[in-house]
Amino acid sequence: MGKITIEEVIAQIDSQKPNTCSIADKVRWLNDLDGKIKALVIDTHEDGTDIVFEGYSEENLQAELLVSSPFENIYFLWLEAQIDYDNHEFAKYNNSISRYNEIYTAFENYYNRKHMPKQTKINYF
Repeated sequence: MGKITIEEVIAQIDSQKPNTCSIADKVRWLNDLDGKIKALVIDTHEDGTDIVFEGYSEENLQAELLVSSPFENIYFLWLEAQIDYDNHEFAKYNNSISRYNEIYTAFENYYNRKHMPKQTKINYF
């Protein structure tokens, strides 16, 4: 089973939450999220360099996102929150970002359990 693509996430959000946000905005938001995940979660582990993230563009909607099942819903929740914020629907945004934060924390904890953190070399003088 492969990872979810940008196109699949955008299709899911557009079918379940009608919105006027552009595809470019959604790709940018997904790019921001995976950039954060790569820097703050993946790169802090020894095998982090094995995973390549060069950013996403609107020209490649078939690109696979970094997080896979069972946490791939993180992308839908992230886009939902961004759409709510963009629409100035702050009560909805607070609910959406809270749900996103729950799955982000669950993913982060899972990743930390499954991957060896980078070891720091201690120099004694």
